Amino acid sequence: MIATRHAVLFDMDGTLLEPHLHNNPELLEYKQRWGIATNELIVPSLGRLPPEATTQLLDFEAKIAATSELRAGTKELLAILQTRGIKTALVTNNSSLSAQTMCEKHGIAFDLVLSRDEASMKPAPDMLLKALQILEVRVRNAIMVGDTQPDAGAAQAAGIVCYLLDEPYNKEILGVQRIQTLLEIKNIFEQVMA
Repeated sequence: MIATRHAVLFDMDGTLLEPHLHNNPELLEYKQRWGIATNELIVPSLGRLPPEATTQLLDFEAKIAATSELRAGTKELLAILQTRGIKTALVTNNSSLSAQTMCEKHGIAFDLVLSRDEASMKPAPDMLLKALQILEVRVRNAIMVGDTQPDAGAAQAAGIVCYLLDEPYNKEILGVQRIQTLLEIKNIFEQVMA
């Protein structure tokens, strides 16, 4: 008998990391400088912007990753999941370098890390589906944990149950499950996968 594999897919900014980005003055200044609406994702706009904009974004992401703070319960939850044999993946719209910097800074590891450098960005489902394919986990045996509409949209498009950390900036997102802390995932995961 082959054991069923399970997985938890995590977003990075605002999910594993404290949500300092959403009102970050440097980020808002960057968006204003390059004519990007405050509620618009930056990376899809890069194709129409000069190379300097990409360089500035990579520098900004590196700075944020290097100065980031983990959300309470992140390390504990990852350890619990690892002990239980549950696969974990970091699926982020950040660059690979930013994701690597964050993992090294905080001493955390995942079975898989995917960024915008390896797959289409969320809200497209590609990154999540690619993670499940690599991890050899069925959609019904996975959950996504995030904090924004792109996270919820990607999960919905992929057919994956999604839990959003409840934050003031995501109250308008409807049709999702909400959690207050990351550690709630250990109990929810057991219920969903039972």
